[in-house]
Amino acid sequence: MQYKEIVLFRGLNDTPNFVPYASVGISSPDGTTGLSYYYRDEYPVSSAEIEDERVLVFTTSQYQFSDKMQHGHVYDASTEEPLADVIFLTGYGFFVATDDNGYYSVLGILELPFSPIKPGYNGFITDTLYNSPDTLEVDFFMLHPEFTPSTMRLDASLYPADTTHVYMSVENTGNGPLEWTMERHLPRGAEVDPWVHRESIMAGDTIGNSRLNGIVFGNDQF
Repeated sequence: MQYKEIVLFRGLNDTPNFVPYASVGISSPDGTTGLSYYYRDEYPVSSAEIEDERVLVFTTSQYQFSDKMQHGHVYDASTEEPLADVIFLTGYGFFVATDDNGYYSVLGILELPFSPIKPGYNGFITDTLYNSPDTLEVDFFMLHPEFTPSTMRLDASLYPADTTHVYMSVENTGNGPLEWTMERHLPRGAEVDPWVHRESIMAGDTIGNSRLNGIVFGNDQF
């Protein structure tokens, strides 16, 4: 659905059943079911505002739904402690989360992989406890990596034109795959382009001379 120009304003009708502003969406022929995109000058939080030449596409889902219920628990694979606030994306715009006991339940699952998501975890093992035409009970045991360096600090002092080598090792003490990268960052904002202003020093205020026009830094002295 696309219109070249859109004008949204409140109508002037004041009858009891009057609905202000336009209603945008789709509806069944008998008006009993439908999908609202814009109603009473309000949008769902997921909807962009209607504007000139914007296209709204209403379509059926590409996935196949079922009326089977899936439920179970989510645990840490190392400690076997239940994990709260684990997210399951249902694939059709909604999600469910585990409670404090690690329990989840969702009805009308899709015929596609159904995976748990939690920050710090990047894999899982499943244990199917029960499977029937209308119920599937699956427990998840989530894996997580642990970045363990041989040292937490590397120090070295160099004179100009000198080089040195420092050594460290990294061990993954967790049970999930670990991916990591290393980047160089100079301290105190030193990684700026030449001649970029980095700091202002009010030398005139320090020496009490407001007519100071400039200073020179040399041999560790101003």
